[in-house]
Amino acid sequence: MTLCLLLLSVVALTAAVPVPRALTRAEWPEREPVVALWVWQCLVATVLLCCLTALVLGAAAVFHTVRTQVFAPAPPGVTEAYDLSTAPLWATVLTLLLACGAAWTTAMLARELVETRSAAARPAPTCANAPPTCLRGCRPPEALSSCWRTSTRTPGGCPATRPS
Repeated sequence: MTLCLLLLSVVALTAAVPVPRALTRAEWPEREPVVALWVWQCLVATVLLCCLTALVLGAAAVFHTVRTQVFAPAPPGVTEAYDLSTAPLWATVLTLLLACGAAWTTAMLARELVETRSAAARPAPTCANAPPTCLRGCRPPEALSSCWRTSTRTPGGCPATRPS
C-alpha cells in the first residue's frame, strides 16, 4: 500500500511541476491551441485524480474507519494485499498534507464560483464617463456608438483617443 501511495504522489508531483513548465516552453501550443488546451486539461485531471486516489489510500492506511468504508465491498484478500495494518509516519504526514491541499483547492474553487456569479449578476459598465482609454469589457451607450466606430483603437479594442 505504501508503494502505491508513494507512486501516486510521485506521478502527481511530476505532472504538477516539470510537465507544465515543459508545456509552456514548447512552441506547438501556439500553432495548435485546441490540442494544447486538451493536453492541459488532461494534465490537470491526472494531477487531481492522483492526489485524490493517494488521499483515499492514505486515509485508509491511517484511519481504521476510512479503511472499513473504502474496502467494505472488497474480499478479505484485497485488504490483506494492501497490508494496511500499520501506516508509517511519512504516510500519515503525506495524507494530512493532501487533505489540507484538497481543502484549500475546494475553498479557492468555491471563492471563484461566488465571484463569477456575483460578477455575472452585475450589469456591464458603460463607457459614458470613462477616460479616453476605457476598460476592457465596457459597452458604449447608444449616443456614442457613431463616435465609438470612428475612433482609433488600441490593440485591446477600446478607443485610445477620440477624434476632435
